[in-house]
Amino acid sequence: MVSIFDLWDHKPVVLAIFSIHFKEKRQPLRAVSKRLRNDKEVVMAAFEKDYSQFKYASSELRADREFVLLLARSFGDIGLVLEYISSDLTSDKDFMSGLFEADSKGFGYFPIELRSDKDFVLQIIGKSTYDLNLEFLRHLSDNLKADKEIVLKAVFPNEYSTQQLDIYLNNDREIALTAVRKERLVFRFLSKELQSDEEIQKYMIESFGNDLVNSKKRNKI
Repeated sequence: MVSIFDLWDHKPVVLAIFSIHFKEKRQPLRAVSKRLRNDKEVVMAAFEKDYSQFKYASSELRADREFVLLLARSFGDIGLVLEYISSDLTSDKDFMSGLFEADSKGFGYFPIELRSDKDFVLQIIGKSTYDLNLEFLRHLSDNLKADKEIVLKAVFPNEYSTQQLDIYLNNDREIALTAVRKERLVFRFLSKELQSDEEIQKYMIESFGNDLVNSKKRNKI
C-alpha cells in the first residue's frame, strides 16, 4: 500500500497537486519530501502559485545564484522573499545588481546597507526592467536621497553627465522645469534664481504645497 508520505516524494503527483489543488495556507511545499524541496521544477511550481513557499525550499536552492535569478526573471516578486535567500547572496553586490536588473520592483526590500551604498546605487541606476529610477529614490537611505549625483542620475540616467546637469540646472530653465516635473527632489539642487522662477514655483506649489517648496529651499527633505 502506498502511504501519503510516499506520494509527497513522487514528483508527478506533487506537481499535479500544485497545479490542480493548491491551498496557500496549507504550505504544500513544506509537506513534500526533502528530496523534492531540492528539485527546481517543484520549487518553481510552488513559487508560481505562492512566492512565500520559497522559504521551504532547500538551503541549496535558496543559495543557488542562477536559480534565484531565474525565479526573479520568470515571476518577479523576488524582493518579497529576500529574507529567505542565503545571506551570502544578499551581501554579494554583483549578485544583487543582477537581481535588480531581473526584478527591479524588489529594490525596497534590499538590505539597507545596499540602499545606503552610493557606489552600488550608481551601478544599478539605468538597469531597471521598467521606469523605476524615480520610484527607487523613495527607498534609498536619507543621506542618498540628499545626494545630488544620485538624484540627478536617477532623473536623467542617460541623457547628460552629472557635470552637464550641474550647468543646466543653474542656467537652463526648461531642463530645470523638466527635471522637477520628473522628480521633486531636484528642486533643492536648482540655483536660487531658478528656485524663484515663476513657472517652477507655480508647479511646485500646485503639486506639493508652499511649505514643501520653502523647506526644499532650506535644503531640508
